[in-house]
Amino acid sequence: MLYKAKITAVLFAFFSSIVGTYIFFDWHSDNKKLLDFARTIVHGNSVTGYDIEQLNDLIYHTGSFAKNNDYFLLPSLGPTPIQILQKGGDCSDKSRLLAAILDEMKISATLVMLAPCDGCPFGHTVVEAQAADGAIAVDPVYNISFPSSNGHYYGIKDLRDNSNILPARLDELILKRGSRDKVAFYRGGADGIHYSYPVTINWEKNFLTRSIGKFLMQYTDDASLVYRPRWLEDPKLLMSGVLGVISIFSFLVFLVTILLPHPKVITNR
Repeated sequence: MLYKAKITAVLFAFFSSIVGTYIFFDWHSDNKKLLDFARTIVHGNSVTGYDIEQLNDLIYHTGSFAKNNDYFLLPSLGPTPIQILQKGGDCSDKSRLLAAILDEMKISATLVMLAPCDGCPFGHTVVEAQAADGAIAVDPVYNISFPSSNGHYYGIKDLRDNSNILPARLDELILKRGSRDKVAFYRGGADGIHYSYPVTINWEKNFLTRSIGKFLMQYTDDASLVYRPRWLEDPKLLMSGVLGVISIFSFLVFLVTILLPHPKVITNR
């Protein structure tokens, strides 16, 4: 029995490490393609709000706006950033792509989910990033950013705390793009898009997330806007990490079976 446990642990550790390593290097190869895509318009190392605005425009014009039904390994994981780059996607898909690209450029970025009311289902997803000149909120499926009067950009907190920013920006864009542009329907959409209730992570999803959210509230000013870790939006990164953990755990199990004292066999004489 102990011998079978050793063999099983070794096989699990070996298989998961091989597959996890392959996925990790494949993910790294994808990241190079994402970076090459971004470098077609962003050339400097100091990425400003204007650079992110231009990158948002590029993603807006990349692929369709239909939900991307591709996935990596499991449908629940959704599409990888590369799959979105190839085909496009809806608000959550294109936001995932933009956030992944920015992270690869060493820019902190997060998806932000918007709801029409407190406790309502989330109806839209956008991105916030920390550029060299401050926070910037962008919408990659409506091609919207929010320039401020001081030459910088508004972030999610600004939009949440000042409800006048959004309608003023929409009026400006409608005047510039025309009343037939999709941005004209941003205000009165069925999902009631606005920024009064932005959330990066749904802490109310279950008991565990509620507990984590309450814990974070003790150490952060606003737990609802804590930046999401990239592995939540990148299936290959997530799976390589999961397989790495499985490999380490299996190896530890193997060590335990080696170090455990073997029972002595008592024979009757």
